[in-house]
Amino acid sequence: MKVIITKECQFGNIGDIKELKAGFAANFLIPQGLAVSATDKTIKEWQSKSKQQEKVIKKQVLAKDKLIEQLKSKKEEEIRSC
Repeated sequence: MKVIITKECQFGNIGDIKELKAGFAANFLIPQGLAVSATDKTIKEWQSKSKQQEKVIKKQVLAKDKLIEQLKSKKEEEIRSC
């Protein structure tokens, strides 16, 4: 049975598509919330979700870099005023 790993575990990383024994996937991983069945629909949903998360991460990195620059300039101003 193909599954998409939804949480970090010893069976794979988040988003990995794995071929596992059907009983193990259906009786353990899926009920525990560690995986979902890998159908065409769920694969497309995960790919879409992944792209959205990448966009959010890029925005956060840009905001972080901007804040770092602001803090550096304030620190330099404080040093000059001393």
